[in-house]
Amino acid sequence: MAGQKNPGSAEHLEGSVKEAIGKLIGDDRIAAEGRRQKHDARPPVAAGLKATDPAKDTTQR
Repeated sequence: MAGQKNPGSAEHLEGSVKEAIGKLIGDDRIAAEGRRQKHDARPPVAAGLKATDPAKDTTQR
């Protein structure tokens, strides 16, 4: 199946492009909009763990 791995990845890419174009043409509003779009596309961090951290077993200490 050829599809997106993460639905937010397209949104993140679009934000990156907007930010780069804004910087290139010197438009701070477009660059800021792209940064905001990239930030909104990131998945939320749950329970204090980073998205890349494996689940930790805290029951044995």
